[in-house]
Amino acid sequence: MSALPAFAAGTAPARLPAKTIPVAAGDGIGPEIMDATLSILAAADPTLRFHHITVGLKAYENGLSAGIGDDAWTALDEHGVILKGPVMTPTGEGYKSVNVTLRKTL
Repeated sequence: MSALPAFAAGTAPARLPAKTIPVAAGDGIGPEIMDATLSILAAADPTLRFHHITVGLKAYENGLSAGIGDDAWTALDEHGVILKGPVMTPTGEGYKSVNVTLRKTL
């Protein structure tokens, strides 16, 4: 019996069904590092699909005081995962941190 996995011995592993990952690029350096991350993930598994959602500054600018909208919650419920870059919370009253909201909810 070989100590190597089957694919190392020449037999490719079975492919998993395509997966969709909700992606929140985030703010600041977030979009830049998310682009690099998605490139790596796509190269590692070409069956991955990415669904971009808005959280953070853009969500706040659209009037969402929690920095996360219904579309993001729906994507999270549907796919059970979210790939999130760094997000900021505006200073001042009336804004909730996306990070705290996600942590408390999940």
